[in-house]
Amino acid sequence: MKTRIGMVVGGALLLGSGAAVLALRGPSEAPRETPEVGGAPSAAQAAAPLQASRVACRFEPGQTLSYAAGLEAELHHETPGLNLPAHAKADLTGRLELEVLSSTEEAATLVAKVTLAPKATQSFFDVKAFRAPFLVTIDRACQLQAFARWKPAAEQVARTQQALLWDAQFRLGVRELGVKDSSGIAAATQASKGDLLQRSLDGYRSTWPGEPADLKVEGRMTVDLGPGPWFESLDSSRAQLATKLSNRSRLLLKRDAAEVAFAPAERDQGNYVWGDLLTRQPKLELVARPFTRFDRERQERVAPLTLPQALDAFVAKQSAGGGTMDKWPDLSAYFEVHPDAIKPAYSKYLKGELPPSSAGDFFLALGKTRNDEARELLLAIKRDDGAVMMDQVRAMFALVTRTDVGPGLAQELAADVHRHVARGNHDSDFLAGESMLALSTMSGLRNDTDVAHTTREALTSVLSSQGETTHPTHVALHAIGNTGDLTLLPVADRFLASADIDTRKAAVHVFSRMPPAATDATEVELLKRETSPFVKKEMYRVFQQQHVDMQQGASKELVDQTLSELRSTKSAYTRRNMVFLIAQSAVKDEPETRKALVEHARWERAKGTQVLNQFGTILTREERLEVFR
Repeated sequence: MKTRIGMVVGGALLLGSGAAVLALRGPSEAPRETPEVGGAPSAAQAAAPLQASRVACRFEPGQTLSYAAGLEAELHHETPGLNLPAHAKADLTGRLELEVLSSTEEAATLVAKVTLAPKATQSFFDVKAFRAPFLVTIDRACQLQAFARWKPAAEQVARTQQALLWDAQFRLGVRELGVKDSSGIAAATQASKGDLLQRSLDGYRSTWPGEPADLKVEGRMTVDLGPGPWFESLDSSRAQLATKLSNRSRLLLKRDAAEVAFAPAERDQGNYVWGDLLTRQPKLELVARPFTRFDRERQERVAPLTLPQALDAFVAKQSAGGGTMDKWPDLSAYFEVHPDAIKPAYSKYLKGELPPSSAGDFFLALGKTRNDEARELLLAIKRDDGAVMMDQVRAMFALVTRTDVGPGLAQELAADVHRHVARGNHDSDFLAGESMLALSTMSGLRNDTDVAHTTREALTSVLSSQGETTHPTHVALHAIGNTGDLTLLPVADRFLASADIDTRKAAVHVFSRMPPAATDATEVELLKRETSPFVKKEMYRVFQQQHVDMQQGASKELVDQTLSELRSTKSAYTRRNMVFLIAQSAVKDEPETRKALVEHARWERAKGTQVLNQFGTILTREERLEVFR
């Protein structure tokens, strides 16, 4: 019997408590000569990245591509809760088909589908559900930029599709590549030689709670670019190992001349929903760090070290696993004692002498270092348009959480927003969005009227100058939520009433960090008028998280509205958030609310849904007994 699971062939096995990766492994082929990128890149590579002979991906509307696909996966684990056998394999063959729907100077939108079948015996992987079509955009650097799922397809299936395709992620013309993956942001380096390009996967910057502390990730992908428009062949393998987990994989794609055909409905972009199903972002918060005796003792301990010794100790902490708070403090203390070591340390980072997986903690250490030298370096990186984009973003967020920056940085970030939006290409839209998020985070973390004013002006300018469905508009709506600024809510009204579902979903995020006492009545009215289950799903997710983050329970009116919709809501995920919203409400202990929770728990039990599990920490022992009578 086939089991429907959150399996990502060639990507990750998505778990509720974390991420373990199910890998692929395929038939051996005669290797071609490839550029070696294992280990640290040379100074020449860092200064002048090798360029592939092809410099751009160019697609024409109506153009088709067909790839023969080979997938094989093997999983061994001793981890409870996976709902998988301790040993599992998948041996699949099939085809990836694409057709170009539209094309601009910057990117193209393609419709695609993957048809897979077991080579021999029946597979536990649900290949039938996996055949649903989907949309992707590919930019001129050949990089996959966006994903849209087929509306009738389950989100779990679409996540698997996106993760499989994202395993074929590469970019022309750069040495270092941040690869989006279903367990976070994967750290990778890249090199090229003629038409051959090779990516080396060195680990993940963990953003998931519950990942195995000793998880090791490595992999290599070789791409033959060929004449285009995308690539000729691709061979991607990876291994992910932990004490009780072993996943190995290989994905093979090779261009062929097979005929490609899509039905008219499959070409209709109105039948798809855009959205990234893979990434997770860590929360940021401003922490004022007084100098304590523990800081003094730490500085005394690291002061005798040389820079190589301090960096070796930092790398060792990365390898040892553990939480983020275990990884950066010693390096930050070293930079405080030896400010002259900051620039040489960054130079070593640029040369690849630190593991890619340490990038986030390296920038966090700079952000927490209490001296001018660290701040000035971060400012220089942020201002350098030639720097790796992700490093510019890391510098932005490291800066906004510092206590020695103020309105000047906010004004600079606002200027960055306008500068990047005006350019109107994909990379600039990305940097504009990250600048908005950094600026709004800064505004939300500190009580500064000048910063708040600068943020309001920047966000309202973007929302008044951009179309409703554009990326900058959607990010600006998310950014309003970061600020917690009630005066910005009226700006979002027209987007909350937009005819575009994705725009309404983005607009809901304006409530993320708003005071619930001031917004509950508005949220009730929005729920009453909203007809799309997809928008309501996002509403209840945001509202539930808002009340948790702001530590304020939902009002009786919001609870009553939620109860009125609870049993008519088909999505179990949405019902779970609705139950949490009720359970965290201001009226959670009132008899009527307790009775409603018990009655709904009985209903979930009668339906045999997993939502029942959420009541374990919500109901008292007596209430649980009543549910099971």
